[in-house]
Amino acid sequence: MQFVAPELREEQVPCRFVDLTGNGVTVDSLYRCGTPAESEEALRTWLQRRIHELESQLSDVRQQLPLLSQ
Repeated sequence: MQFVAPELREEQVPCRFVDLTGNGVTVDSLYRCGTPAESEEALRTWLQRRIHELESQLSDVRQQLPLLSQ
């Protein structure tokens, strides 16, 4: 739910309202107006970006662990 805007979290299917591009393109808008190829590309890019962010956060935590045990 962290990727869904607070005002859209009560929607019937809130995951359709994840902003995939930063400019308002959501899963819902792609279902309505996009092609399957556009949907696939937007979802792939969004997932790769999220994975990269999580890997970076994990790396940062791992680098700090030796500091925390001193």
